Amino acid sequence: VTYASLGVCDHAWTDAALPRLELLLGASADDPVLPQIVANVAFHVTDKDFFPEPGTIVRDIVAVLRAPMISERLPHVYFIDPAPWLVRMPLDHGPPRLELVAAVPVSEREYLYWKSFGPRELEKIFEQSGTDLFDLARPSIV
Repeated sequence: VTYASLGVCDHAWTDAALPRLELLLGASADDPVLPQIVANVAFHVTDKDFFPEPGTIVRDIVAVLRAPMISERLPHVYFIDPAPWLVRMPLDHGPPRLELVAAVPVSEREYLYWKSFGPRELEKIFEQSGTDLFDLARPSIV
Protein backbone atom coordinates (compact mmCIF):
# COMPACT_ATOMS: atom_id res chain seq x y z
CA VAL A 1 0.00 0.00 0.00
CA THR A 2 1.33 3.44 -0.87
CA TYR A 3 0.09 6.76 0.40
CA ALA A 4 1.29 10.04 -1.06
CA SER A 5 0.97 13.66 -0.14
CA LEU A 6 -0.74 16.05 -2.47
CA GLY A 7 0.17 19.70 -2.33
CA VAL A 8 3.54 19.65 -0.56
CA CYS A 9 4.96 20.56 -3.97
CA ASP A 10 3.19 23.90 -3.66
CA HIS A 11 5.52 24.84 -0.79
CA ALA A 12 8.38 27.10 -1.89
CA TRP A 13 11.39 26.32 0.34
CA THR A 14 13.37 29.22 1.75
CA ASP A 15 16.31 27.86 -0.26
CA ALA A 16 14.97 28.30 -3.80
CA ALA A 17 17.55 25.81 -5.13
CA LEU A 18 15.71 22.94 -3.41
CA PRO A 19 13.28 20.96 -5.53
CA ARG A 20 9.56 20.89 -4.92
CA LEU A 21 8.50 17.48 -3.69
CA GLU A 22 5.80 15.10 -2.59
CA LEU A 23 6.01 12.47 0.16
CA LEU A 24 5.46 8.73 -0.10
CA LEU A 25 4.73 6.24 2.65
CA GLY A 26 4.65 2.54 1.89
CA ALA A 27 3.34 -0.27 4.06
CA SER A 28 2.92 -4.01 3.62
CA ALA A 29 -0.57 -3.76 5.15
CA ASP A 30 -3.12 -0.96 5.09
CA ASP A 31 -3.95 0.87 8.30
CA PRO A 32 -6.14 3.94 8.96
CA VAL A 33 -3.17 5.71 10.57
CA LEU A 34 -1.13 5.77 7.35
CA PRO A 35 -2.80 8.81 5.75
CA GLN A 36 -2.59 10.57 9.12
CA ILE A 37 1.17 9.97 9.17
CA VAL A 38 1.54 11.39 5.65
CA ALA A 39 -0.59 14.43 6.54
CA ASN A 40 1.32 15.02 9.77
CA VAL A 41 4.68 14.81 8.01
CA ALA A 42 3.48 17.04 5.16
CA PHE A 43 2.22 19.68 7.58
CA HIS A 44 5.42 19.54 9.63
CA VAL A 45 7.88 19.89 6.75
CA THR A 46 5.99 22.78 5.17
CA ASP A 47 5.18 24.56 8.43
CA LYS A 48 8.77 24.32 9.69
CA ASP A 49 10.31 24.73 6.22
CA PHE A 50 12.20 21.50 6.92
CA PHE A 51 13.38 19.96 3.68
CA PRO A 52 13.07 16.16 4.12
CA GLU A 53 16.31 15.20 2.46
CA PRO A 54 17.01 11.44 2.35
CA GLY A 55 18.98 10.52 5.46
CA THR A 56 17.21 12.98 7.77
CA ILE A 57 14.77 12.22 10.59
CA VAL A 58 11.82 14.02 12.12
CA ARG A 59 11.39 12.98 15.73
CA ASP A 60 8.07 12.04 17.32
CA ILE A 61 6.00 12.76 14.19
CA VAL A 62 4.25 9.37 14.50
CA ALA A 63 4.29 9.40 18.30
CA VAL A 64 2.08 12.50 18.51
CA LEU A 65 -0.69 10.64 16.70
CA ARG A 66 -0.99 8.21 19.63
CA ALA A 67 -1.91 5.45 17.19
CA PRO A 68 -2.17 2.02 18.79
CA MET A 69 0.58 -0.41 17.83
CA ILE A 70 2.77 2.02 15.89
CA SER A 71 3.21 5.34 17.74
CA GLU A 72 5.24 3.88 20.60
CA ARG A 73 7.13 1.29 18.55
CA LEU A 74 8.00 3.48 15.51
CA PRO A 75 7.62 7.08 16.73
CA HIS A 76 9.93 8.86 14.26
CA VAL A 77 10.17 9.18 10.47
CA TYR A 78 13.34 8.61 8.48
CA PHE A 79 13.46 9.92 4.92
CA ILE A 80 14.83 7.77 2.12
CA ASP A 81 15.21 7.90 -1.64
CA PRO A 82 12.04 6.57 -3.29
CA ALA A 83 14.01 3.82 -5.11
CA PRO A 84 11.61 1.04 -3.99
CA TRP A 85 8.92 2.64 -6.20
CA LEU A 86 11.14 2.43 -9.31
CA VAL A 87 10.34 6.01 -10.28
CA ARG A 88 12.88 8.00 -12.26
CA MET A 89 13.76 11.35 -10.69
CA PRO A 90 13.02 14.13 -11.14
CA LEU A 91 9.35 13.70 -11.93
CA ASP A 92 9.46 17.07 -13.66
CA HIS A 93 12.60 19.00 -14.60
CA GLY A 94 10.78 22.26 -13.95
CA PRO A 95 11.46 24.86 -13.09
CA PRO A 96 10.83 24.17 -10.35
CA ARG A 97 12.14 20.60 -10.32
CA LEU A 98 9.70 18.07 -8.80
CA GLU A 99 10.88 15.02 -6.86
CA LEU A 100 9.64 12.39 -4.39
CA VAL A 101 10.95 11.38 -0.98
CA ALA A 102 9.80 8.41 1.09
CA ALA A 103 8.99 8.53 4.80
CA VAL A 104 9.79 5.41 6.83
CA PRO A 105 8.69 5.12 10.47
CA VAL A 106 11.63 4.15 12.71
CA SER A 107 12.09 3.20 16.35
CA GLU A 108 13.77 5.17 19.12
CA ARG A 109 16.70 2.74 19.02
CA GLU A 110 17.05 3.20 15.25
CA TYR A 111 16.95 6.96 15.78
CA LEU A 112 19.70 6.76 18.41
CA TYR A 113 21.78 4.59 16.08
CA TRP A 114 21.28 7.14 13.29
CA LYS A 115 22.26 9.95 15.67
CA SER A 116 25.43 8.14 16.76
CA PHE A 117 26.60 6.66 13.46
CA GLY A 118 24.81 8.57 10.71
CA PRO A 119 22.40 7.71 7.92
CA ARG A 120 24.75 5.54 5.86
CA GLU A 121 25.39 3.22 8.79
CA LEU A 122 21.68 2.99 9.60
CA GLU A 123 20.93 2.10 5.98
CA LYS A 124 23.69 -0.53 6.04
CA ILE A 125 22.02 -2.09 9.08
CA PHE A 126 18.66 -2.07 7.31
CA GLU A 127 20.20 -3.73 4.24
CA GLN A 128 22.28 -6.30 6.16
CA SER A 129 19.34 -7.35 8.31
CA GLY A 130 17.05 -7.72 5.29
CA THR A 131 14.55 -5.51 7.09
CA ASP A 132 11.32 -4.87 5.24
CA LEU A 133 10.93 -1.15 5.84
CA PHE A 134 7.32 -1.40 4.67
CA ASP A 135 6.45 -3.83 7.49
CA LEU A 136 5.19 -1.42 10.11
CA ALA A 137 4.77 -4.31 12.56
CA ARG A 138 8.51 -4.96 12.42
CA PRO A 139 10.66 -4.85 15.53
CA SER A 140 13.54 -2.41 15.86
CA ILE A 141 16.62 -3.75 14.10
CA VAL A 142 19.20 -2.32 16.50
